Amino acid sequence: MNDYYKYIDEKVNEFIVAMREELDNTVQFNYSFSEEEKLFRIQHNNINFDDINFKKIMGKNLNMIFFENNIFNISVAYYQD
Repeated sequence: MNDYYKYIDEKVNEFIVAMREELDNTVQFNYSFSEEEKLFRIQHNNINFDDINFKKIMGKNLNMIFFENNIFNISVAYYQD
């Protein structure tokens, strides 16, 4: 992984910490990196898709941590254990 992807990896970890803190650790997160696609996949287990608070917190952190830093090679999705 080159320095650019290491930087994004740090941002992914920053995002996960921010989400956990704001959600009082009620939602679990993990992530993986696809070398082939150069894509970071962030996954969460929040099954309540109508949770407007979760959506607001997610949107704020996506914008602040990734988009404002011109990072767009991320994907966020629900996962089930």
